[in-house]
Amino acid sequence: MSGSLMLAGCDNHVGCKITMSRRRNQDPQTPNPPSTSFPFLRLPVELRVQIYQYLIPDLPVPTWFSNYRRSPLRRDGAPCCPAILRTCRTIYRELVAEWYGAAMYSISIAYHGIYCFNSKFLPYSRSLPSVFREIKYLDLSIELTGYLHVCTPRSSDYGTSTYCPQFTFQDCLQVLVDCFAPGRAKLKQLRLHLSAGLPFFYYIKRHPGEVLRTLEWNLAPLRKIQGLSEVSIDLHIPKIVSRVDFRSQPLIHKIEAEFRTVGRELLDMVQREMSGDPVDTHIAFRKRHPVNPTGTYFETVDHQTIFSMYCLELSIEAEAKAG
Repeated sequence: MSGSLMLAGCDNHVGCKITMSRRRNQDPQTPNPPSTSFPFLRLPVELRVQIYQYLIPDLPVPTWFSNYRRSPLRRDGAPCCPAILRTCRTIYRELVAEWYGAAMYSISIAYHGIYCFNSKFLPYSRSLPSVFREIKYLDLSIELTGYLHVCTPRSSDYGTSTYCPQFTFQDCLQVLVDCFAPGRAKLKQLRLHLSAGLPFFYYIKRHPGEVLRTLEWNLAPLRKIQGLSEVSIDLHIPKIVSRVDFRSQPLIHKIEAEFRTVGRELLDMVQREMSGDPVDTHIAFRKRHPVNPTGTYFETVDHQTIFSMYCLELSIEAEAKAG
């Protein structure tokens, strides 16, 4: 296909003509001169779809990319042609599923926004553009950064600051999950990257018994995405966490070890749920006292028992303070 061919508007019902010029303010009584443009829409649909394959991305689409040094998104090194989506409604309906379903798209959720297509999306309307539902291969990155990722935020945990984001991490994740819910989207494969930064561990060290509950709260919306053909989840902790002085911050190293073990167990269970594999209703849960970094003390407790134990401990602490 020649690289100089560009698709433009639709001429009545005859078909879209391969031209960039459009006659404006033309006298309606003056007949159009004969055109030598090729009537693209007269081709069979199967042939048009094969032509589209030379214009759409077939390499992973990153979250961010430079506007000055753009990397080709095709294996053959040729540029893509997103303008073809604005040609006419017929071509848009035929092409949109091919455009967003052929390559893997990267989406990142950090702080209080959804980052994709070199843009930041805020869930004002509690929904994302409908084209997100056409994505079949998704690379999702989630970063736990501190008090924005805790289930019971306390003002004393982050000083006297009254800053409260308009959209929380949970709001963004819920909007994304609703977009890819079963029956509404075409998602088939998911790569999930979960990372936890140093501020997150500095918060958790004040509440060492809430590691599992905090992880469950952050990942709970993802369990609505089910029936995928392939799911891979990896857990990443930056090296800076391991470089913290053990003598000055011994609890951080203990919680880091607990986070790795408990987090891996929980992520494995979420992975099986999303792929449709049978899931055991019990998970490995570390005893709250003592916190053991070697990973040798475990007991199997179901979710309801964990929650009951936590509520009981809170009530005992409240009564002790009141007395």
